[in-house]
Order: sequence, then structure tokens, then C-alpha cells
Amino acid sequence: MESNKDFNHYEIRANVTEDQTSKIQDFMNTIGDEGGGLVQLPAGRLTIKGNLHIPEGTSLKGVWNGPHQGLVAKGTVLLAFAGRDNENDKPFIQMNPNSSLDGVTILYPEQSINDIKPYPWTIEGIGMHNTIDNVTLTNSYNGISMGSCPNELHSIRNVFGCVLRRGIYVNKTTDIGRIENVHFNPHYWSRSGHEGSYSDLKSVKKNLDLSIGAEMQKNLEAFIFGRTDWEYVLNTFVFGARIGYKFIETEAGACNGNFLGIGSDASQYCLLAEQTQSPGLLISNAEFVCLPLGEVDMERIGVVTSPDFSGTIQISNSAFWGDFTKIVEIAGNGFVSISQSNMQGWKHEDNPAINVKEGRFSVNNTFFKGFGPHIYLNEKVSYASINHNFAIGGVFIMNKSKKEMNINGNEMQYIEK
Repeated sequence: MESNKDFNHYEIRANVTEDQTSKIQDFMNTIGDEGGGLVQLPAGRLTIKGNLHIPEGTSLKGVWNGPHQGLVAKGTVLLAFAGRDNENDKPFIQMNPNSSLDGVTILYPEQSINDIKPYPWTIEGIGMHNTIDNVTLTNSYNGISMGSCPNELHSIRNVFGCVLRRGIYVNKTTDIGRIENVHFNPHYWSRSGHEGSYSDLKSVKKNLDLSIGAEMQKNLEAFIFGRTDWEYVLNTFVFGARIGYKFIETEAGACNGNFLGIGSDASQYCLLAEQTQSPGLLISNAEFVCLPLGEVDMERIGVVTSPDFSGTIQISNSAFWGDFTKIVEIAGNGFVSISQSNMQGWKHEDNPAINVKEGRFSVNNTFFKGFGPHIYLNEKVSYASINHNFAIGGVFIMNKSKKEMNINGNEMQYIEK
């Protein structure tokens, strides 16, 4: 039978000076040994100098029942200290099968806006059915790993915060994982009340947002997907990243999945695909925006595939805007399809909106807001289908491929060989 325990019944109170690690861990172990149950944490700040290990069948819960800003003076706040300067150390919280973490803010008090230090993963999952809900990561260096250990059927929902190096990493997932309602933004740190970051002056808030955002844009890979079978990703967003969504191939494999309503704003690369599984990525209702927050002259591209890419990406009903060098750049021998989308904001005087270096590519029923060149087909392109696209002044296509392409029905199309 489940046990439901409230820390306050055991005279454990929020305390910023006394280390609560052993008390919390001992209590969770007791609950786990009794068959599992709910451990309810109080409101206030709890100092955790060590690492926490949530036993199988156990839920660790703070007072929040929904997404929250993460002000350090409100709600259940876990103050994390372990692992400074060693991102390969143990995670702050390790979750066992059928365990959950809910309703807490996690803050690293020794992390400084002016001198960012590496830390290990804040949360790491193992095995089946790890559930993370209503958690705010105020200033995590590495956020959530569902990929360091074999896992299945993870559920990550209502996770908000500021992450500095990696946001969510998925790998070794051999049954469907789900990620929903995730929002990463520098203001979760800059407006938290930590280290004098909060101010009523809007100008000060904005400057801190941009300062942290510039650091994120140099280093952050917000969503990283290695081996995961049928990952479902819904309503996720990052503002300020080097790479918004990254798809890699590990020793375990690559990703296939369904990505709906995803967004990457103020990123250097919104989506970078090194590899996918053969079923590929199904991406709908995406919003991809490239903007500089720090270095103005850096390359900025919405969607990129690497030279070794041999997978499949299908993007539909999506929007690309901002300040791009190029909007799409395709390499490798895979297949990329874009349909019913809107593209604007590239440096069209210097670069095409879409640069296809090689592989197979399709773009249909897409609007280009801006003068060309719109699409550049290089010599090594295997095949391209470019049909029924629109652009004010006509669709300008530069076709250098030596093979026959399917190019028809575009608005006032102009093809340069």
C-alpha cells in the first residue's frame, strides 16, 4: 500500500544553512522500502549539498501544481551544490524506474552570471517510466538526461527554465518517450531573485536577459536526440541557443519521431541533423528564428543537415523568419522535404534562401518573402522537386545540377543554369 508522507510531520523544515541531503534521502529510502509512495516537500529553500536518488515507485513532490517562474522566494526550491567544475560527476537527482519528480524549482546558488561553471546533469533517468512534471530549472548547466542510461517511456512535461550547455538529452530510448510543454529562456535566471538578478527596472532585466542569452547562444544545445524510437515532442521552445534541436547518431543509434509545435528563437542553428533513423522526423507547425544576441557576424541557418546525413526530414506548415545567413542548407545523401511553409529574413543579396549541396530535396507550396535567389541546386544534387512555390517578383532558381530536376508551376519562375 502506498505511503504518503509530509516532511513537516517529521520536523524537517526548509533551511538555507543546514544540509538536508541525508534527511531527504533517508526519508525517500524508507518510503521506497515500504513499497513506494509520495514524499511531499514543504515550501521554502532546502539546501542539498550532495546528490539525491529517488527510489523505484517513489514520487518526490514540491508545492507547485503547475508551471512556475521559479522565484527563489516562492514555492519549493532545491538549492544544488554538488558537481561544480565537473560535468561528468553524478547527477544532482537520479530517478529510478517508475519514479517521479514534481512541483519544484532547482537553483545552483554558486553559479554566477559573470563566471559560468560546468555542472553535471541536474536530473538523470534510468529504466522505464521516469516522470518529470512542473519543474523549473533556474540556472542548470546540464538540464535533463534521458540518455545516459537505457530507458523507456519517459514523460517530461511542463519543464521551464534557463539551461546553459544542454537542455534535454534523449538517447538509448527503446520505447516511446514523450516531451511536452517545455520552455527555455534566459529570463528564468535573470528574473529569479538569485544573486541580485531581479530588478523592477525593465532595462536592467532586459540587459541581463541579453547577457545570459548571448552565453546560451554560444554554448547551448537545447534539445538533443540520439537513439529514440518514436519520440513524441509537443509544444517545446528555446530562446537563445547555439543549436535548438540537434539530431545525432550514437553507438545506440539515431532518432525517429513526431515533432509538433516546436520553436527555436534567437538561435545560431535552429535544427541541425547529423543523422536520423530511416523513418525520419515528422515536423509540423514549427517556428524557426535566427537572430544574433552576441556575435553579429556568426553564421545563422534555420535547418542544416551534415555531410554524413542519410536520413529523412519532412517539414510542413512551418515559418522561418529573423536574420538568416541562409534558411536551409542540405548536405549528405538523405531526403529533406519542406511544404506549405513561409520563409523570410535571409541575406538574399549574398545567399539563396535554400542551398541544396547534395542529396534529395523537395519544396512545394511555400512562400518566399524577399527577392531571390531562392533555391540553389548544386552539381551533386541527386534529385529535386520544386513545385507551386510563390515569391513576389517570381521564384528564382539556380540549377547547377547535371541531372534532370522536376521544376514546375512556380510563380513567374526563373531558372538560371
